[in-house]
Amino acid sequence: MREIACKFFAMFAVLVLMSCGTRISTPEAGMQLPTVEAVPSVAASSTPTAQPAKVILVSPPGRGDIELLQATITELAEETGMVLTIVPALEAQQVTQDVKIVILLSPMQNLPDLLAAAPQTQFVVLSSVDLTQAGNLNVIRLQPEKQGFVAGYLSMLVAYDYRAAALLPVEEPLGTTLEDAFRSGSGYYCGICASVSSPVIRFPLIARLSSASDASVWQPTVESLRANVVYAMYISPESANPDMVSALAQQGYILIGGQTPPQEVMPRWAATVEYDTLGALQEAWPALVAGDGGRVISPSLRINDINRNILSAGRQRLVEDVMAKLEAGAVYPFTVPAQ
Repeated sequence: MREIACKFFAMFAVLVLMSCGTRISTPEAGMQLPTVEAVPSVAASSTPTAQPAKVILVSPPGRGDIELLQATITELAEETGMVLTIVPALEAQQVTQDVKIVILLSPMQNLPDLLAAAPQTQFVVLSSVDLTQAGNLNVIRLQPEKQGFVAGYLSMLVAYDYRAAALLPVEEPLGTTLEDAFRSGSGYYCGICASVSSPVIRFPLIARLSSASDASVWQPTVESLRANVVYAMYISPESANPDMVSALAQQGYILIGGQTPPQEVMPRWAATVEYDTLGALQEAWPALVAGDGGRVISPSLRINDINRNILSAGRQRLVEDVMAKLEAGAVYPFTVPAQ
């Protein structure tokens, strides 16, 4: 019994000593506790990201001269914080509020509807005829009579014995305009342009078919021209298609045109007589971006895709001299000066 009492006393003594060695600290009066900064929660933004303004290029399917134009417009759009979209056709509902500029490669039948439906959008139209003016319409006014005149002069310049012909559209009034101007340009170079070798006839020869005609439709007409020993042919942009151009090159003709041909045709291609539409568009771009419209711009002509085996530097200077006189009004494209 005594032994049990001793053990109990010992255990009680240990507990007392442990409780004396344990001290729970409490904050003293006036002591400031450290504060924990709350991390602010990031609220989700309710404002949507603004979308860049748009430029729309309307390019019908099968157009072969679109690459350089597309690259230029893309560069201009990016420089002004816009994006380019290419469509084959355009309806009024597609011209939304974010569309800043629309570029048409030719006048569309629904152009008045487009202009009325989107007054906030600047429209640029390449046209060979005058269009009704509007505050949001800008016309790059092509002058086919000048292009046809220069093409006629150039064709006679590179054709042996003046044996040149032109493939032109039958659609009016463009067809007659091009034919008269082509004949005037030919006469400006060689007067009556009568050949020396047989068959002796007066050149140039003119063939006109629908601009929608393909190579198979043009071929019989080309064969009738071949009977008169033609060496050079001008193919207007409206009449050209890649298959026909390639077929003519394979038949050995020297070719002149109004737009850059396929690469495989270049050995038979003398030069391209084209409008500087890119320069005209670059000139107008700042005003278009600012929403300042209603302009009519006349692009100059230039010679491109020159084949030095056919058109020498000296001959090129002759052509450029004629172009300068046309621009200055010293030569009228429908009047051949007295020889």
